[in-house]
Amino acid sequence: MLKRKIIQPSYSEWDYPCILVRKPPEKGKLQPTRFLVDYRRLNGVTQGDGYPIPSISSVLDAVSQGKVFAKSDLVSGYWQIAIRQSDQPKTAFCTHLGL
Repeated sequence: MLKRKIIQPSYSEWDYPCILVRKPPEKGKLQPTRFLVDYRRLNGVTQGDGYPIPSISSVLDAVSQGKVFAKSDLVSGYWQIAIRQSDQPKTAFCTHLGL
């Protein structure tokens, strides 16, 4: 990920552990290893939204007149959505090579 410039070295005061996890085999085939960061500590200090999540029916009503729709690739979407520069230090994770 460093070579592909998905991540960069950090000097943040924040740090979270990361691990590699292999999903269980599907249809007898090994699944790729997934990179996981344990952000539970960050979630504990994150301020939640000040409004409730809308119901599915109200969302469907809101988009029912739409003509053009877009979607995110949820398989790799985590790496495609940019994080505000001011929030990037909060996403630092630690490895045997540093932050």
